[in-house]
Amino acid sequence: MSKNQKGEAVFLISQVMTTKEASKLWGISDSHLRNMLNRFKKFDNQIERGLVRKSESTWLVTDMAMREVLGEQPTNSGKKYINKDK
Repeated sequence: MSKNQKGEAVFLISQVMTTKEASKLWGISDSHLRNMLNRFKKFDNQIERGLVRKSESTWLVTDMAMREVLGEQPTNSGKKYINKDK
């Protein structure tokens, strides 16, 4: 991540993904990830900082936001994330 002249976060396109892509990489369901964004407000800090945003009806998340909330991406796709809150 870098910042532009206004101080806003700037990401490479390869660092930005839909919730469907992110959920596959982190081994969780897309609906659970969307619930974390909408209902449970787990990503509010990342939204405020520009690491996550909604484009029309599609949530876009960065790799950095996913790592901050859910930890590192599991090494195999079948492994579930470890809840950092517990």
